[in-house]
Amino acid sequence: VLLSFSTTFAGLLPIIFETSPQAQTMVPLVTAVAFGLLSSTILTIFVLPSALAVYFDWADLEKWRASRISANNGSNGGASHARSGML
Repeated sequence: VLLSFSTTFAGLLPIIFETSPQAQTMVPLVTAVAFGLLSSTILTIFVLPSALAVYFDWADLEKWRASRISANNGSNGGASHARSGML
């Protein structure tokens, strides 16, 4: 990802800094492509893995909560049935 980004971005830089009148029509397009590539690379490398880590941590927390609730209900439920049998 970094290699393809860096070579493409470096290849677009000469067109961004071109001052000839013929290239001036291409500069906005190339600037948009270059910085869109930069932002998508940052999102791919940093934001997406962080969001996935948060999601999987949240899912593990929910599983842990569910196991704690079922463990507490199982021990309390068994004790309440035992008491009801004695009456």
